[in-house]
Amino acid sequence: MLIELNAASVLHLVCLGQGLSSAAYLALTRPRTAANRWLALLLAALLALVFDYFLSAAGIYARHRWLYFSPLFFSWGFGPLLWRYVRALLGDATRPRGWAWHLVPLVGQVAFYLVLVGQDFDTKTAFWFAVHKPWTRFVEYYGALASLALYAAACRRQVARTPDAPRWLGRWLAGLLIFLGAAAVDALLNPAYLPPGWPRFYLSVLGLPLLIYVLAGLGWREAQRRAHAAVVAQVAAEAARRAAAAAALTTAGPTPAVTVLPPATHPEAAHLAALRRAAADAEARAAEAVAALEKLTAPKAPPAARPPADPALVARLVATFEQDHRYRDPDLTLDTLAAHLRLPPNAVSHLLNAGLGQSFADAVNGYRLAEVQRRLLTPDADRYTLLALALDAGFNSKSTFNRIFKEKTGLAPREWRRQAAESAAETSAGMSHVAHWDDGP
Repeated sequence: MLIELNAASVLHLVCLGQGLSSAAYLALTRPRTAANRWLALLLAALLALVFDYFLSAAGIYARHRWLYFSPLFFSWGFGPLLWRYVRALLGDATRPRGWAWHLVPLVGQVAFYLVLVGQDFDTKTAFWFAVHKPWTRFVEYYGALASLALYAAACRRQVARTPDAPRWLGRWLAGLLIFLGAAAVDALLNPAYLPPGWPRFYLSVLGLPLLIYVLAGLGWREAQRRAHAAVVAQVAAEAARRAAAAAALTTAGPTPAVTVLPPATHPEAAHLAALRRAAADAEARAAEAVAALEKLTAPKAPPAARPPADPALVARLVATFEQDHRYRDPDLTLDTLAAHLRLPPNAVSHLLNAGLGQSFADAVNGYRLAEVQRRLLTPDADRYTLLALALDAGFNSKSTFNRIFKEKTGLAPREWRRQAAESAAETSAGMSHVAHWDDGP
């Protein structure tokens, strides 16, 4: 099969390669989420349209006329696929009620081309000049734009209702709506300025693949971020479970097996007693640390002349740190934080002092330090250097990170990391011995 290589065919060929690799990556690699699968389907539907553009630009249609009106158009399915992707990304992977009705326009579009592709060339030519060129291609084009715009607007409303929705998604949807409006107007005006032979709907040919590929990259990155957050939450839950198990050992009292049977008969008893003593010591040290921390971080009473902190504003401030992760900005200042909250700087300072009992620097550095410590406990922590974790959390230099880490924990970062790993290993081994002992005869 001969292929004409020109600027248009090469561009579409590059788009096909990029799109196929992106769709395969989203569908086959971890994390294998519902959102990634819907995004891969959206890419595949778009690639079919790009493939049609390639067949035309490369002269393949002209040499193989039986391919005219091939069923490569799924544009009336772009909107429903985008809607399912956004729903899954925001945490709702369930099948919506009446989902099959959303696919009726797409089924009709596919059936339209399946009927036409089987016709002889003379029938196709007559249909093109009499019906498709003056009428049905405009119905198809503007129907696809209207469908995609309606679903994009629905997605924007859902993003606005979701507190932890990624901000980039709302911006991308706004950009898509602007592009769709421009594409709708341009198709009516471009005969006045386009050179002969240019496709009437060239703007969608050039712009829509770019927008979808940007969405693919951002969507994959968002899926990775959420997967990492899930791992951090799982590690934190496991750490809490182990701490509770260790605390239970200190209050459970000696078991009948330990008190009745001598250590010579059961050597594990000595190990169990040592483990309980270590757990009791650890619990005592943890209680002392918690008491000291509570004393240091206890909210200070506001001055008599100042009103108490507004709980709603305090909640907004906390959400800015815990949901928007503003502390990750290394250039964050009290003024930029105030601008983000749309409050005066002195009001934000009052919220920090009266609502959280901390200064601006202590609050920001506390969140940054907590993120580094959480990531150090994840299974893939060894893939990153301490400096990389510190910079990701918002620290702007290695010296600042080391100083604050030592001030807050009393240990250097590497020493804390080593002790945390050893503690986790000892706790795991201790739980295994205890389980073996308790399951014995």
